[in-house]
Amino acid sequence: MKTIAQQMPVHLEGLGEGAMAETRQKNWMGAREYLCMNTPSPSITTSDSEPRPGPEQGPKVMIGSLAEIHRHRLFLSPNPTLGHTVKMHKTANIPDDIDWEVCQKWLFRTESLVFSPEKEALLEKTMAEEGLVWDSVRTPKDVRLVQSRTAIKRQEDTLLGLPSVAIRKITGGGERGEEGIGHGEEKGKEGEMVAWGFMALDGTLMTLHVEDQYRGKGLAKAVACKVMTDHIRDYGNDGWGAADVFVDNVRSQGVCKSIGGRVGWLLSWAVVDLATVGNAL
Repeated sequence: MKTIAQQMPVHLEGLGEGAMAETRQKNWMGAREYLCMNTPSPSITTSDSEPRPGPEQGPKVMIGSLAEIHRHRLFLSPNPTLGHTVKMHKTANIPDDIDWEVCQKWLFRTESLVFSPEKEALLEKTMAEEGLVWDSVRTPKDVRLVQSRTAIKRQEDTLLGLPSVAIRKITGGGERGEEGIGHGEEKGKEGEMVAWGFMALDGTLMTLHVEDQYRGKGLAKAVACKVMTDHIRDYGNDGWGAADVFVDNVRSQGVCKSIGGRVGWLLSWAVVDLATVGNAL
């Protein structure tokens, strides 16, 4: 049977050209190379003298967006072949005092995202009055701000390589580009970001944030809609968008609901010992 890594293509298709495409390919190859480090683990001998992998000796792999129903049925039940449960534990981002963290999978039809013309007009007025422009997360300084606002650890290279949308406050006499859309370094704009959002490697809405002093102005809804409508086609053309939202994150759930999202199922992230999986999957 092929390993997970052997089933992964070496080169991703449809990435296009440029630095962003190169970064995505580099990230993909890094993940594939990690999975390829599947060296044989020490074996134990059964009563019938047939060797089998030791239960805690394999490489560890993080599985994302694992539906809770599968985690309970497949990973928390004894494996009849191996005679033990699949070994798994929570990710490093989960605090010690929390046993497990579960997310809601929110689903969106991108052509049905709710952001009415009235709200769009109000947003344009607010942005003009506040000196705000559309932009993207594009510099190491931007990334440091993003990292400081989330408890989830994310690498600079990863964030700079992901599709993103940001709203930035102009300083230094910059002018807005057409329809308020454009990149700061092209238009001479500088200033701090006040809102942002990304598309994750799996095509889900990620790290949506609005600075405290700019909340209540519709920026979160605007960023969520724009980053999905602008970039979801990079991941496929089925018209679906998604977001993983922690069950206790009421504010983000409210944003998802307000733009037409609905909850599909529950999921979590888990670190799994491959040597204990066997044929459980």
